[in-house]
Amino acid sequence: MLPDQLDTEGWNDDMRVALGEVCDPICAEYADVETHTRVLERHPAAALETLGEEVDLLVLARRARLFPKGHLGGTARAMLREVPCPILVVPPPGEDEEPDPLV
Repeated sequence: MLPDQLDTEGWNDDMRVALGEVCDPICAEYADVETHTRVLERHPAAALETLGEEVDLLVLARRARLFPKGHLGGTARAMLREVPCPILVVPPPGEDEEPDPLV
């Protein structure tokens, strides 16, 4: 589809709802931590690189069952090279393992 034919506003709303379903329960547990949700229409690595300059901690979720356990994808590897803030890589929802702190 051509960009001018896409319902980007509807897509952005759908993404906010999907993120809320995952993030809201976690944010409720840590109500004293300030959080912001932004939906950006950019390549993930480029968007995260920009945000990595503004945040105290960048949290990335590993993809489920795509790679061997512990393998980092291209976006996570790019963030390790490019962003100045600490990075925490967490397992995808449903996987029971400790997060891998990467600094």
